[in-house]
Order: sequence, then structure tokens, then C-alpha cells
Amino acid sequence: MDEYGTYRATKEDWDELAKLFSEKENILFPYSADAQSAMIISINREYIKKGTMPFGGNPEGRAWVSILGRGADHIDIDSEQHGIYLEEHLGLPNDNAKQLADLLNELKKRRT
Repeated sequence: MDEYGTYRATKEDWDELAKLFSEKENILFPYSADAQSAMIISINREYIKKGTMPFGGNPEGRAWVSILGRGADHIDIDSEQHGIYLEEHLGLPNDNAKQLADLLNELKKRRT
């Protein structure tokens, strides 16, 4: 992370976020790919599900991903199709969805 706590797409940041995600299962951090737009990203595996969620089934064993001001949905961290899913369900522009998908894939690779 840089001096402001902003995620950068680097090996060091992937390692740091994966370590936090393995320890806490709930991380919140800012990210800007172009130094203009910004996403405040929350990835949480500690939420408590009450009942069955409509239009998405049962999110048991998934992570809850939310982008401040954009949307939220539960995802399978082990999925190979993050980009399409994030673009569709979180209303992210394609480039932001791809960058978040890359991060999720890196977290998956480094999860302990």
C-alpha cells in the first residue's frame, strides 16, 4: 500500500492484502487505477446470512464484495469468472471490473 493506504497492483500489495484477508477475513481499502477515479472496496467473509437471498441463492461460503457508491454482491473467491460477474452485478466499468478480478485472483492464489 502507498503512504495513503491505497492499494496498488503490485506483488507487495497483493501479499499484504492476502495476509490481512487470511487473518481478518474482512478488509476495506481504497484503490485507484488511474489516479482520477477511486473505488473504496470491502471484501468480507465474516457476514452473517439470515435466510436465503433472492436472485442469487445461498451465499454460504462466499465473500461479500462491495464498492462504495456502486453496489455489492456475494462472490465465490475461487471462481474463474470474476470480471464478467463484477461488471454485471456491481455495475463497474469493464476496466475496474478487470482490475478487481485480478486482485481477487491474486488473493485466491495467496490465501492460506
